[in-house]
Amino acid sequence: MNILDNLILKHGLQTLKEDIYSSLYTCIMVHPTRAEELNIGTSKLGGYPDLPPEFCWPEKDGEYLQFIGQINLSQLEGTWKKDFLLPETGYLYFFYDGEAYGEEGQQNGWRVLFYEGPAKNLSTIKVDVSNVYSQCEVQFSYDIRLGDTYIEDDQLYDQFDALMLEINGNIPFHQIGGTTWNIQGDVLEECEDFSGRKGDWQLLFQIDSDDQLDMMWGDVGILYYCIERQALAKKQFENTWLIMQCS
Repeated sequence: MNILDNLILKHGLQTLKEDIYSSLYTCIMVHPTRAEELNIGTSKLGGYPDLPPEFCWPEKDGEYLQFIGQINLSQLEGTWKKDFLLPETGYLYFFYDGEAYGEEGQQNGWRVLFYEGPAKNLSTIKVDVSNVYSQCEVQFSYDIRLGDTYIEDDQLYDQFDALMLEINGNIPFHQIGGTTWNIQGDVLEECEDFSGRKGDWQLLFQIDSDDQLDMMWGDVGILYYCIERQALAKKQFENTWLIMQCS
């Protein structure tokens, strides 16, 4: 009997064993820690981006978008990137206006930039933006997580919730790839509906509300940057769609 089977038995969830196994998924977890100083080009959440000279800080209606974070893809293991179709090298930058929910016509409310050049061309860019989130360096881990599942019986759901807490831990769910942590409807279906593109969507980057980062999306919500697999394979990150959900 493996560890998960023992946990299922411990929480009295034998009747849900098949559903529990089908809810497991792999992802790259992103673990932030406050940091005053960081080397240029390192992965981070919050603070200011390290941009090449040919990139302009994205704007909406004359106002700068808020900087969410940057991912230096060379800091991720090669097998991890292969699992989620990520480029081997380069830098991903995530921006958001703080208000968009991802509905049709809100495309100017977020931006994802991708740079493949050398780190020596990067410099930290500071602008007069409405909100600067607390800067955190990040560590990455490749983890198996237990996703949510519909359980009608309240008692069984409480037991399932306890199992989920034991497996996942009580932490903000910042993750690259894997299954979206839906708060309302299915995030990937919303991407199809709002974008009008019926593609093969996947999660690119999920950023949870997090006190450490001073990030709060609506009422303790989550940002989901999603992209069609075909666009991802071609490095067309301008096709990324954002969904924000909250309770």
